[in-house]
Amino acid sequence: MGYRTERIRVNTRDGAGRRNALPITIDSGLRTARRRTPNKIALAEGGRQLSYRQLVDRINQVSTAALHNLRLKKGDHVALFAPNCLEFIEIVCGLAAIGCPVAMVPPGVSPREVAHICNDSGAKVLFVHANFEELARAADLGSVERFIVI
Repeated sequence: MGYRTERIRVNTRDGAGRRNALPITIDSGLRTARRRTPNKIALAEGGRQLSYRQLVDRINQVSTAALHNLRLKKGDHVALFAPNCLEFIEIVCGLAAIGCPVAMVPPGVSPREVAHICNDSGAKVLFVHANFEELARAADLGSVERFIVI
């Protein structure tokens, strides 16, 4: 079985003939996979699995909720405190799609370290897995305006 080669155009020219780079976000490859093989399994965790179609739909839901419900805008910083799970990918990709950088808080850290990562990154919102909620709430989070428990 051979692989199909595809050229990706990463530069364009503006009206004055200058080169402009096109933005490529972490979700670009997933969106391409959705177009090619929408029903193929993209992610699996335990007994849960998502096709590329389902994953991209969920990424779009995260982007929409971040923009409209959380009122985040391009450049706003966010933190994510979660283990490897389906929601981790959905959140990272959904926020990247709207231009919100995500600081990762690794499992196994102390409340002091959670505070440092969130405050140092200037995170306005902290997405936290339910397993880590108590630890996150014990942290002194000066920059965080909203907690979202996933």
